[in-house]
Amino acid sequence: MRSTADRISPHIAGRYAIEQLLGVGATAEVFLARDLGTGAPVALKVLKETLDDVAEARFRQAIAICQGLQHPGIVGIVDAGVADEALFYVMEFV
Repeated sequence: MRSTADRISPHIAGRYAIEQLLGVGATAEVFLARDLGTGAPVALKVLKETLDDVAEARFRQAIAICQGLQHPGIVGIVDAGVADEALFYVMEFV
């Protein structure tokens, strides 16, 4: 089985380059990546492919909620999408 990074990298090529795995949780994996447009480091969170529709709905809801928040103490979502059927979002790396 291919790693998540290997699976999604071809689909985000030209936009982001995954550099390393930062952490793994119950529902997602988080990677340090590079925004190829700006050169800035970003955190890329990818929903695990083994999860059910409820987890996917919650992940989508979290994206929608976080995109609506603007506060200096909250890390903002800068992008979101689907790569090889895996939901992901990209946040500022702090």
